[in-house]
Amino acid sequence: AVPVESVRPLSISIIGWWTIICGLIAVLSMLQGWPVVVFAWVLTGPSAVVLHLLFGSVGLYTGYGLLRLKPPVRVLAIWLYGFGGVSSTMFYGIPGRDRRLAAFRSALFVGSHRTSSSHIPALVYLLITLIMTAVPLYFLITTKPAFDRANAGSQ
Repeated sequence: AVPVESVRPLSISIIGWWTIICGLIAVLSMLQGWPVVVFAWVLTGPSAVVLHLLFGSVGLYTGYGLLRLKPPVRVLAIWLYGFGGVSSTMFYGIPGRDRRLAAFRSALFVGSHRTSSSHIPALVYLLITLIMTAVPLYFLITTKPAFDRANAGSQ
């Protein structure tokens, strides 16, 4: 038997599974009552639950679609990771960052005996989130031919 080579690039497999895992984490975060950060806002309560459910659903759908090399889902993934990068940049980059971080930590550790102080500078978080959005965006953009070939082969 001759092994069949996958037309899906390894980078897209990794991004697809990562997006599915993040979707599952969003759903679990909803069940834990964790806050949601969107742009410069820290949302809690029912609005956080709705956004966790929305982000989780979109993440699961997007990850699955990437694993199936669906071209429209590739575009959705580019928007999703772009949204994450812009949201993180705004959260950490515009004035009031310390107040937003304090609100996030306060909402995250409600009823906990754990301390909410952090010794990691916010700009380190910004750098990490930008890398975690830039790398998938690079591969989503540069692997377009694989999506086109898969789409042409399925017609």
